[in-house]
Amino acid sequence: MSHLTKLTTTISDASILETTLSDFNLDWNKDEFSLSNKPKYTIKQKNNIDVYFTWQNNAYTLETDLQFWLQSSPVDLFLNKLHQRYAYNLIKTKGNSHGFTAVRESTIGDIKLTFRRWS
Repeated sequence: MSHLTKLTTTISDASILETTLSDFNLDWNKDEFSLSNKPKYTIKQKNNIDVYFTWQNNAYTLETDLQFWLQSSPVDLFLNKLHQRYAYNLIKTKGNSHGFTAVRESTIGDIKLTFRRWS
């Protein structure tokens, strides 16, 4: 018996979600024809029981059957890593759009970014 689990995220920018999924080298695809006005994302799994990101209430929700989860880390750790990388990509994208350039990064346990803007 299948039990679909829905996990709420704070992910709201589709293009940054795409960048983040690609950063993890996941086999994913985008379905523009979802029930909402936002695309649905599918992470392919070898057992053909895929993981989905669907739009609900102003953010993406991760939908999966935990019994068939095949990602390299448990779902809670996966989501933590995904949120961290999403935040990293969001900050870099927003910084760049406001004329800032990342001049230094360090990732010893956590991520530190230093930005600079010339005026």
